[in-house]
Amino acid sequence: MAYAQRHDYHEARAILPMKLYLARLLIDDFRLDEAEALLEPALVEGQAWFGEKDEWGNLMLTS
Repeated sequence: MAYAQRHDYHEARAILPMKLYLARLLIDDFRLDEAEALLEPALVEGQAWFGEKDEWGNLMLTS
């Protein structure tokens, strides 16, 4: 994520999966506070990007 921020990279279709994957790694490592801090804004961002009725986007965000 730091790399993306340093290079001003904000394309949601690439950044969202990275955030979700990183959150999953944090959860697997029992770093739940860090995962929650990353995951909550990413879910809001994802719903805004995909739209609430987009089944594929919602599947990705809840997997």
